Amino acid sequence: MIQTRWHVITGAPCSGKTAVIQELEVRGYRVVHETARSFLEKKREESKSPEFRKQAQTTILEMKLDIESSLPVDETLFLDRGAPDSIAYYRLHELDPAEVFQRGRRRRYRRVFFCDRLPLEPDAIRTEDEATAAKLHAFLLDAYRRFDYEVISVPVRSIRERTEFILKHL
Repeated sequence: MIQTRWHVITGAPCSGKTAVIQELEVRGYRVVHETARSFLEKKREESKSPEFRKQAQTTILEMKLDIESSLPVDETLFLDRGAPDSIAYYRLHELDPAEVFQRGRRRRYRRVFFCDRLPLEPDAIRTEDEATAAKLHAFLLDAYRRFDYEVISVPVRSIRERTEFILKHL
């Protein structure tokens, strides 16, 4: 396992993680935007289908791992979701996450920040309802804990305050 200087920002859908990533980027930090969202945006019409989303999980995992394999392990950067997030989505779609457990152990993140939930606001890509978002919240926490990460909970605050909270915990 390779220790990195990467920090993951994760959380359930509509938890504010992407807004924090964007704020970090504005402040000059290197960030990696969410792979799944960009993939689903390119497949906008197909992505509305639950079956497509289920089948897409392997592709999304491959994309995440490819991106991570190209990143310098000694550079401080922030990822909008990490490989263990795929475990939660595999579980949601009733897929076997064994492959993710095996392949997700190649690199170790420095810190994992977990954004507390905000009210759900569906959009063209986000299709989850409140019950699904709550389930993903639990699955995501469980996934990172199974990889023995100390998950740092980021409380609900303004984007600026959440960003400051994260930077103080580096």
